[in-house]
Amino acid sequence: MNEMIEKTADGYEIRVGRRSYTLGKESPLFSKIESIGKELLAAPIRLVCENAGERFVFGDAMHFRVLDESRDSVTISTTAEKGAVIANSVLRTEDDGCTDISLSICPRGKTVAEVFGFSKEKPIPFDVTYLALEVPLRSENLQYFQLYPHGLYVSDGVYHNWEPIHAADLLPEKELHCGFKEQVLLLGDACGFGLFFGSDEPMTLSDPDRAVEIERQGEVTLLRIHLLDRKPDVWDIPDYLRERGFFPLTFRFGLQTLPVRDWDPKTALERNLHIDCYHKIAGNYEDFLSAPVCEGSAEIGYDRLKRLGIQVLYLHEKWNDLQNNPQLTDKTDARLRTIIAECHARGIRVVPYFGYEVASLSPLFAKHGMDIVRISERPTRGGQWYRYPYQRDLPICMGSQWADIFYEGVTALQKAYGFDGFYLDGTACPHPCKNRRHGCGYERDGEIHPTVPIWEIRALMRKLGAYCRENDLILNVHVNGTLNLPALSTFGSAWDGETFQTKMLHGEVKKMPEGLLRAMFTGYNTGVPVFSLCYSAPPVWTFRNATALALLHGSFPKPVDIAEPLELMASIWDIAEDFGVGEAVFHPYWEESDPPFPVKTDGDVHISYYKKEGNFLAVVAGISADQHGSVAFGCPVRDAESGEVVTDPVSLEGFDFRLFRFCVHD
Repeated sequence: MNEMIEKTADGYEIRVGRRSYTLGKESPLFSKIESIGKELLAAPIRLVCENAGERFVFGDAMHFRVLDESRDSVTISTTAEKGAVIANSVLRTEDDGCTDISLSICPRGKTVAEVFGFSKEKPIPFDVTYLALEVPLRSENLQYFQLYPHGLYVSDGVYHNWEPIHAADLLPEKELHCGFKEQVLLLGDACGFGLFFGSDEPMTLSDPDRAVEIERQGEVTLLRIHLLDRKPDVWDIPDYLRERGFFPLTFRFGLQTLPVRDWDPKTALERNLHIDCYHKIAGNYEDFLSAPVCEGSAEIGYDRLKRLGIQVLYLHEKWNDLQNNPQLTDKTDARLRTIIAECHARGIRVVPYFGYEVASLSPLFAKHGMDIVRISERPTRGGQWYRYPYQRDLPICMGSQWADIFYEGVTALQKAYGFDGFYLDGTACPHPCKNRRHGCGYERDGEIHPTVPIWEIRALMRKLGAYCRENDLILNVHVNGTLNLPALSTFGSAWDGETFQTKMLHGEVKKMPEGLLRAMFTGYNTGVPVFSLCYSAPPVWTFRNATALALLHGSFPKPVDIAEPLELMASIWDIAEDFGVGEAVFHPYWEESDPPFPVKTDGDVHISYYKKEGNFLAVVAGISADQHGSVAFGCPVRDAESGEVVTDPVSLEGFDFRLFRFCVHD
């Protein structure tokens, strides 16, 4: 018996953890959606259509459950009709809340009796010139948006370009519009709602720059996706062919609600080190880890990791002679076995890198060649990094046979070598592709347009996520500035920040957009802990600068340097563990209520804090490079790093932080 679904008076209710989806007669799509006790919809999802000059909303829907043996999914077929237009949809909701929706619009056409002349009803005109999906959401739950691909949108009249720093932000005061986006996510501090698409092929738009619209209407935030704003070309046929009607026009898209699972503070506080990411190591990893860390010290890398309490060592790409290849060379075999043995002997787990590329040096590229490569621009242009041993790394597409090759290969490696999980760099990112050799892309007006293998990526990540859960393995995913909604529930943890880090390294950003960090880096609203990526290029940008932004938003960074950054993070982990951050409640600086302790800040300085009964751990940080500030407490506090009691106001430089501990009894 499938316990996910229950029959209601005029439809069904589907329950997934602390979320529910209700189908009723008001709409062929969901009429109610709840997440963690919050109603997300202000009204049923609307399918708005215009036929023969009349605009209407489909209602009086009928819903039919399709019986199968699955206990982890539910399939519902729905239908609604208005005049000459039929709206059919098939909704398949799986146990992580992800819903795959196939929506077909077709003309009513003639009955069998009408076709054979037994009935001569007056024909109803069919001339559909507009179709839109409208999702009325409750504004009280939403503060942010996230779009993918990045940027290229107009918010309250201001144009934003493609840069990843504009991947997410605060919702506009009035209106936002943009062209087609593969993913549109509206979220708040606790929950969220998103739609995603694999292709815009069936859409016909006279104004493609307004494919997506977000309107703030007081208590309602309306998300509108334009599917048609003129007659589709496929329905522009001669009158003599109209008698039997047209083929349906089908739109496939997905829906996901957040959070995808309950918050796990244990994962968020993982003590980890990611070697060779940005801070590059000249030699091989096994030599680096077995050598003294610095001059004048006999402590080797492995022993340093143990002394500083590292639980997980993430190996970057150079562990593998053949980039991202699930077949190892004899040198890689020896390297991996040595590192795993040394780390396991010290109680440290090892998670190697797998990414989004295939090496030109790989036997798999020799076998499959361009059949597995992702093409996002011209067919002759592509490729990523040059690296040693001499090779070029080419982007792969999960819409090709590579998805199966990758899964079988990396799980076989894990079984053979016993490492403790997978670090996936970009593997789950919904990159567009136009490689017709494996079925991506579509042709329109003589040009190949890209599509996204969004469902193939989900299928791969679902399999890999299940494998990791069954074997108690880590699945850490570098999301590259986008939360891939259909894959998100499979992530054990996420890593993000690289997409805008280059601008920080060169001092090009003097103040981070608060909306981006608030939306993407706390993890509370998605249920997936986020490790902030923190690079450094002193004196312009340091690991401590990056850590200030991360801690202020409830994220604990993943250090990428075994030297000073690891020392700093070890002390922060000690402070968090000693305080009991895992059992505390995080209160971010943007909360409307005043903190329950006397404090005064000036300048561009903010304060977030953890509360555990009457005890507080406060993070005070500057969020602007040029503006300095200060903080003064009206109660006795102790500097958590130095242990000193602080009585005077404390000054902070731009992008710096201080941690304070104190107790305030009610």
